[in-house]
Amino acid sequence: MVFTANEGDFHCVINKDLAGAYQYFVNRALPILGEFRTLFRLDNTTFFTGKTALKDTLLPTLADIADSTKVQDETWQRPGGTYITKYDFADFVRGQDYYGVYGSGYGSWYIVPGKDDYNGNQ
Repeated sequence: MVFTANEGDFHCVINKDLAGAYQYFVNRALPILGEFRTLFRLDNTTFFTGKTALKDTLLPTLADIADSTKVQDETWQRPGGTYITKYDFADFVRGQDYYGVYGSGYGSWYIVPGKDDYNGNQ
């Protein structure tokens, strides 16, 4: 499938014999960017656990956030004094083989096939 805009085409390739969706963007008119982001909003009742190389645990629920006090940009203090932040599952990309969210029988993963295109070092 392809989502088309004046700036370019976002392609999502799904093959019935492969598990997963593969994506890429064809730029036609984007200005010079420092970064390009893609956002997926997944159902938090299906995907309730987060996984990185550092962490593999339940994600905070919407009820957890609603019962907490917002103290700054995307940071909430729970009644017990601990915090929920948007950085709770942050990790260095170079250390990842895969990361994502999952639940009972379902998962949404970014799988890193290689690291030869990362900037830096030799």
